[in-house]
Amino acid sequence: MMKPKIAIGLLILVVCPLQLEASTLLRVIDGDSVIARIQGKQTKIRLACIDAPEIGQAPHGRIARNTLTGLLPSHSSIKVQPINYDQYGRLLANVFTLGGIDIGEELIRLGLVFVYQANESHCDGPKLLLIEDQARQSRIGIWKDAPQGITRPWLYR
Repeated sequence: MMKPKIAIGLLILVVCPLQLEASTLLRVIDGDSVIARIQGKQTKIRLACIDAPEIGQAPHGRIARNTLTGLLPSHSSIKVQPINYDQYGRLLANVFTLGGIDIGEELIRLGLVFVYQANESHCDGPKLLLIEDQARQSRIGIWKDAPQGITRPWLYR
């Protein structure tokens, strides 16, 4: 059974799809999750289209989290593009700096996260996979030690 909060959120997303919301970042949880204040409410956000190494995948999980913290310092203004809610009730969204930088895309470019193909239908999959391939060919981040990269987070979990 779907929780009423999630059902209402899905209804709002259907009526107003992909609208950018001005928000304030409160804190980074890990390499692909943050907490932001959206319309006065504290909201857990899972960055769409990416999957960061788990914190236990040392040192890559910590590097992804620390880099995300550097890109989005606490209390910085951000833009959030809601897509859906995940099975844990987190808002699945694209997150941008006020300057228009797509944070998920930037983390892929830096070789710190994987394109998460389970969410790819909400993303520009071919573009993100190309960026991921460029990071792999440059042997940076998660691709540094081997062309296949580290264990995928969805397999590690």
